Amino acid sequence: MFLWIALLTILVFECIRSQKKITSRQGAIAFLAANRLSWQRKEWRFDKPVWVLNSGVLLSLQEVTGKTSGQGKVRRQRFWLASDSMSQEEWRHLRQWLLNAPKAAGAREKKS
Repeated sequence: MFLWIALLTILVFECIRSQKKITSRQGAIAFLAANRLSWQRKEWRFDKPVWVLNSGVLLSLQEVTGKTSGQGKVRRQRFWLASDSMSQEEWRHLRQWLLNAPKAAGAREKKS
């Protein structure tokens, strides 16, 4: 019985942690140049090539402005943009931009 309560408690805390992480990554993205974008009032550059799938894109970003966090580390973010989180038109434009325009971003398409 205690094992089930402990497992349920862990599951609840993991769900809360996951939701906080998702909430912290929300916000509008504006593409500035071939390999730079603005997100959460900061400028970011593509740290690694963008992975483009039919269902989403994986962005690996490094902060350009305010390059270090409090401990002197370079701030990086890595997350998925899901196709169902935007309209079909926005998704089409995003895929087209990532696959065609920014050769510096190194977008790669994966067949899935």
